[in-house]
Amino acid sequence: MSETGTGPRPAGGAVWSILSVPILVKMMGIGAIVAACFGVITFVRTRDTLRENLNASLTERTISETESLADYLARPLSVHDVVAVRQILSKTRARHADILYILVRDSDGVILTHTFDDVVPDGLIPWPSYQAFPEDAFRVVDAKEDGLIFEAFRPVMGGHVGYVQLGWSHRMIAEELASLRNTVLASLAICAAIGSGRAELLSLAITEPVHRLKEAGEELSQHNLDARATVFSGDEIGDMAYAFNEMAETLAQNHRTIL
Repeated sequence: MSETGTGPRPAGGAVWSILSVPILVKMMGIGAIVAACFGVITFVRTRDTLRENLNASLTERTISETESLADYLARPLSVHDVVAVRQILSKTRARHADILYILVRDSDGVILTHTFDDVVPDGLIPWPSYQAFPEDAFRVVDAKEDGLIFEAFRPVMGGHVGYVQLGWSHRMIAEELASLRNTVLASLAICAAIGSGRAELLSLAITEPVHRLKEAGEELSQHNLDARATVFSGDEIGDMAYAFNEMAETLAQNHRTIL
């Protein structure tokens, strides 16, 4: 069949180049774009909702644990039993691996004891500056290497015997978000694999009849008036093949009449 056909092909261009790629590539490209958009939107919305819920849960847990600890420390602080205070802090950290530190201060804000292995970091030595101290004494601190720290500050016996300051790592939240990210990526990969397989099957269902029709057209152009296209289905492509066969039959009848 001549390259020119019934006329010159359209000049090349960006749109023409895009439209000229194989149907399989088009279908897989569209599927990939849709899957990527759906995955990003789903991931962002789910991540934000999960992060909000986890932040609220960890905030409540940090405040609750600090308040409970303040109650436990009331008696030993009132009698200046620092050894008992340290035992309580040690047990508390043993129960909760995500607690980064606990500071116990006297009524003047001076640090009595803490859970650090060495010295207290300089940033924690001053009293925390909260807007609503002490009732709503809570803040989230960006500790760089340790990430975000959820910190609560509570008075012991109304602050008459001291204060307790507790810092809780956001590691649990980071792990949950990372798990969500991995799950979404794995789901997208599975969907992409399934979608690629289905796209290839659908592409074959479309392109095979077109290729057969193209072959029949090429035979007809070589004066083979018996060339006919196979009608695979009753859809638009099948209608096109049926119309081609009718045209070929008409040409054959006209040729026989002329002869």
